[in-house]
Amino acid sequence: MDNNRKPKINFELGKKYKIQLIFDECKSGKTTKPDGKSYNWYLYQCQYNSNEYTFFADYDLHDELKKYGRGDILEIQDNYVGDNPYGHDWSVMSVGVSDSLDKIMKDSKNKTEIKIELFACMKVASSFSKSLDELKMNTYAVQSLHKEMVDEVYNESSQAKAVVDKAEELF
Repeated sequence: MDNNRKPKINFELGKKYKIQLIFDECKSGKTTKPDGKSYNWYLYQCQYNSNEYTFFADYDLHDELKKYGRGDILEIQDNYVGDNPYGHDWSVMSVGVSDSLDKIMKDSKNKTEIKIELFACMKVASSFSKSLDELKMNTYAVQSLHKEMVDEVYNESSQAKAVVDKAEELF
């Protein structure tokens, strides 16, 4: 047995896990079974309760986690209610980052831009959030939409008009 192998997290239904991602991207691959069926796998490494762990993410969890990177602190919970033993209803919420705020601001934008952008996103998100948890999650969603729109405008791609149309439709 490999002594360098990290213990694995098996997410329990309804339990919140506060983890910190160790890498910017997961390891991934494709496995083909003897019957010819193949599936993609996504292996993440994180810190949980001051120890390093790994876990495999299904496609839906991976789709949420790929929005984050090294140092991001996330709260993950499986809220699935049903009879399917493979069913999941993932809730993934950013609850912090390991870098200092000054470092984050230096790496991205100046302090004024960060404050204005965050305030604007929170203002929009507050109009359709019913709790603090929803406000956090919806603020991130509005920030993501904003980033997508800005990227499209900067890239002057053919999709820019579609993104602007979608934003006008939403707001």
